[in-house]
Amino acid sequence: MARRPIKIQIANLKKRKLLGLADIPARTIYIDAEGHQSEKELLDTVCHEVLHVASDDLLSEQAVDKFAGDLASVLYRMKWRRIHGA
Repeated sequence: MARRPIKIQIANLKKRKLLGLADIPARTIYIDAEGHQSEKELLDTVCHEVLHVASDDLLSEQAVDKFAGDLASVLYRMKWRRIHGA
């Protein structure tokens, strides 16, 4: 059975002092796109929150941090970038 796609919502998470948030049951991630210092940091946050949802939160926070950081670094070195307005 195919899994539902992960939804991405741009949200202002500044009041919660978060850059990203995962709603695992809803398979939705919330990203504060304006709160990031760089495109690479934004990519890392997206990878991080997707890993929480994709793993059904079975991975530890430490494992998610390491995996997301490695994944974001590889994608960034491969020149993956966000298309603004898309």
